[in-house]
Amino acid sequence: MNYYYDTSALCQNYHTEAGSSKVAALFSEPSARHVISISRLTHLEIHSAFALKVRTGEIVRPDFELFRKHFRADVSQRRLLVVRLLRRHFDAAEALIVKHGTTARLRSLDAIHLAVAMDLHQMKIVDDFVCADSILVQLARSEQLTVINPLEP
Repeated sequence: MNYYYDTSALCQNYHTEAGSSKVAALFSEPSARHVISISRLTHLEIHSAFALKVRTGEIVRPDFELFRKHFRADVSQRRLLVVRLLRRHFDAAEALIVKHGTTARLRSLDAIHLAVAMDLHQMKIVDDFVCADSILVQLARSEQLTVINPLEP
């Protein structure tokens, strides 16, 4: 199985929280049998998520640096395949906001994640979208993506 992770689920690989055990199980699959894709956007978002955890007292600054180190190692060792963002992803994200944004809280960055996941799924690069954001999970399912939500049993 090949996966696309949004930032909400990827954070659970580095910081123990609800859903982390399911994320760890997916990460521990032999790499010859799966690929974990993320978008270039995730580089920025994951640092922001870790910084928020420091500001809210969930973690301390040394943990922030440790999580950053582990994330960067996963990227450099190609445990995470970074997908570049293309104009078609932004166009698709805009279309998703037009389609869903008036009835659901679809934030712009989440729309980009969803657009990339849908594109990779259509190209048969990704089987499952791994996401821990309940609204984004619902929208992804409405777009016919198979979703793994680490927070669901």
